[in-house]
Amino acid sequence: VVHPSNASGFLSHLLRSSPRSLTSRTQRGRSSGGREFTRTVYGYGLRDVLLEDWTVHGSGHAWSGGSPAGSHTDPAGPDASREMIRFFLARKRLVAKVPRTRAGA
Repeated sequence: VVHPSNASGFLSHLLRSSPRSLTSRTQRGRSSGGREFTRTVYGYGLRDVLLEDWTVHGSGHAWSGGSPAGSHTDPAGPDASREMIRFFLARKRLVAKVPRTRAGA
């Protein structure tokens, strides 16, 4: 959860530094707790998603979907923890192949 200006700054940097043109698609919805949100997905087509930008409307500075017992949480919002896990588990980890060298060679 970041301030919208930080998110837009990161997105602006991504758009400027990307080697290819990014596509985006926006979805509006409502969480099961009743909080409205806007989710914009950026990537190279539908399969190569690089970034998801979520705006939870009306929650202020709070962890969306957090426990009602916690401080700075919004249990009415979409579950940010679940969405982050979904996002990262869906990405394949790309490992660069680095040639091995022998010590002293």
